[in-house]
Amino acid sequence: MSRIYPSVLRLQVHLPYQQTVAFSRDANLENIINDDKNERTMLTEYFRMNETDVDARNYLYREFPRYYIWNKTNKKWTKRHHGNMIGRMYMVNPNEGEKYYLRLLLNHVKGATSFTDLKNVRDYVCTTFRESALMRGIIEVENPYHNAM
Repeated sequence: MSRIYPSVLRLQVHLPYQQTVAFSRDANLENIINDDKNERTMLTEYFRMNETDVDARNYLYREFPRYYIWNKTNKKWTKRHHGNMIGRMYMVNPNEGEKYYLRLLLNHVKGATSFTDLKNVRDYVCTTFRESALMRGIIEVENPYHNAM
C-alpha cells in the first residue's frame, strides 16, 4: 500500500578495526579472523573506491549510494547505471568520542582514501579525528556539549 522512493541505504560507521563481524557458533574462529571479507565494510570499501576510481572522489560517504551500488555478497561498491538510492549514516552519539568525530568528518570530507587520510590536514597527520575536525574548522569550540547543541 505504501512505497518509499527513493530507497534508503544505511551506511556503517566504525572506527578502524572495530567493525561488526557476524558468525555462527560452530564457526572456526581462526577462519573468521583470516577471512579478508570480514575486513571489508561499506566504509572501508568506500575508501578503496576513492583510491581506484577518480569519479568516486567527488562524493561524500552519504552521497555514495546515489552513484554506486553496494553488493552485500561480494562486499564491494560498483558503479550505478540506473535507479536511485539515498545513503544515511547510522547516528552516533557525541558521547562516543572518536566515532562521533569520524562521522562528522565523513559528512564534510570528500574522497577520503583511508582513516589516516581523514586525519591528514594540510600535510599534518592529526593524532585523533577530533583534532582533524578542529583543524578543518568543522567544529569551532573545545566544549563537546556546545557542539552537540
